[in-house]
Amino acid sequence: MAAPHPFTGQIQNRNFLSPVGFKFTLAKEPKVAFFCNSAKIPEISLGTHIQPSYLKDIDIPGEKIIYSDLSIKFLVDENMENYMAIHNWVTGLGFPETAKQYQDLITNEDLIKDPKEAFSDGSLYILNSNYNTIATVKFIDLFPISLSSLEFNATANDIQYFTADVSFKYTYYKIKTSKSDIKLIPIVSSKPPTVSLKANKEAYNIGGTVILSWTSTNATSLSINNGVGVLNGSTGSVSVIYNGPITYTITATGPGGTATSSVSLQTLPTSATRLCIAIIDESDSQTTSGMESLWTQFRTTYPNRPFYLLQPTNPGFGSTVTNSNYDTLRCPDNFLNETTVNVSPLI
Repeated sequence: MAAPHPFTGQIQNRNFLSPVGFKFTLAKEPKVAFFCNSAKIPEISLGTHIQPSYLKDIDIPGEKIIYSDLSIKFLVDENMENYMAIHNWVTGLGFPETAKQYQDLITNEDLIKDPKEAFSDGSLYILNSNYNTIATVKFIDLFPISLSSLEFNATANDIQYFTADVSFKYTYYKIKTSKSDIKLIPIVSSKPPTVSLKANKEAYNIGGTVILSWTSTNATSLSINNGVGVLNGSTGSVSVIYNGPITYTITATGPGGTATSSVSLQTLPTSATRLCIAIIDESDSQTTSGMESLWTQFRTTYPNRPFYLLQPTNPGFGSTVTNSNYDTLRCPDNFLNETTVNVSPLI
């Protein structure tokens, strides 16, 4: 028989459980957030029986478990929604003014009176060091028995935000640690979101394909304007058809706020908007009539293009050539009438 492996039966995760990772929810108040400062898994104890013996009485296990109260401490939100949820629950159970308070408490959304509405299940989620749920403590048939006071003090030097203590009775609780049984709670970062939007080019022909690419962090929703819509994933790309100058803006939203990024697209220059530059040919291979014919052909073929003639100057003087130099430079006389730009001497 083979000897067992030395690690057989030992725990796999050697990290220790942190006391700061937990979250509490109530099924009765799903929209109310309880920002808990502290919570604890209540103590349980098992009663015993005594079996008489002529030597010594023997303790044997009893058949009933005693559960301690569930106590939590939570931050009170500015609108007091979480505090009033517990307060109205307690006053509904005790109905200090009229029996209608209890009737209202046990009336469900369908206006049917159900005594079960006086109770609620609750869950305490235990989180690991990566803020993932590793255990769920589910309390069955909770009901509150005490709620602490809120003391206002105008003489306080520093603002200390209110916390409230609440104690619950319940029937029993059970702990689930199996991953198949645990409903994971996504923990979303409260850091400000970041987002970047880029296009594969800056200028396009009408009807061309534009590829918009984005990257983001700490965002729960992403969208691009001008008909692109909602995006999926923190990174990705989408194709759109270019129909003219436009600016696309991506908006990233998360618990930490909102961020935007924009990219502007332009149309590629058409033949009517391109800049053409003509340079005088000073070589002996070109004749005055040939240059003049080419110039006239350019202007006739492309009447909407702006042409600029680079006109030579007298070497060493920087002044425009005179008529006596035309034959030497092969510069047609009417070229000067088209001249708009002067440059350094061409030597």
